[in-house]
Amino acid sequence: FCQAEDGIRDPLWSRGLGDVYKRQPYDLDLTYGIGWRRQGNEELRWHFGAYASNEAIGHTGWTGTVTVIDPKYDLGIILLTNKKHSNYTGEHFFGDTFQTGQFGSVMQLILSLIHI
Repeated sequence: FCQAEDGIRDPLWSRGLGDVYKRQPYDLDLTYGIGWRRQGNEELRWHFGAYASNEAIGHTGWTGTVTVIDPKYDLGIILLTNKKHSNYTGEHFFGDTFQTGQFGSVMQLILSLIHI
């Protein structure tokens, strides 16, 4: 866990461009930003869980990583797993069946534990 401002040490943020290139919505789908996904319209509960604010942004990685930055709560969460490095059943990876393979439920649990 980190405070959102601690997790962002990009010189562009200090010039006020962070909101533009990380949180600007794509016209046809408000969940897309430039390089980040947005919780804006709450369509991505599988990623952000039920308690992330509409300001939350995040990114997933194919191997089982997820990042959520929620400026409203001054919170950054990074979950590192290797769920794709497990047996493949022909329908899904075995690691996808674990709780850590369900990004939204993990984010929801973390946010509920800190009483958000």
